Amino acid sequence: MKTLLRSSKLRMAIWTGLCFSLPLTTWAATDCTATAVTQIGQAQCDTLLSIYNDTGGNTAWTHKTGWNETDTPCLWQSLTGMGHNVTKFEPSNHNFSGGITI
Repeated sequence: MKTLLRSSKLRMAIWTGLCFSLPLTTWAATDCTATAVTQIGQAQCDTLLSIYNDTGGNTAWTHKTGWNETDTPCLWQSLTGMGHNVTKFEPSNHNFSGGITI
């Protein structure tokens, strides 16, 4: 039992050391310029980010993988794109807050 306890403490110490010594990965915000986002136009990208920001995307949305994290909007959760355009946006279950200005 003492060997197991020492072994468990050692594993925990190693795990803790690894967790706190590894650099944290941070995502860069999406850059909607044509040189960064090539899947859709800049106007569509800017509009999508406005929807995301105006409806609490960063804090309130429950399904937001990729949103304002990557430069590949056609891979953002709930979006479908084809031919340099967004063809489908499925906002159900996003837990929107705020509103969208049209």
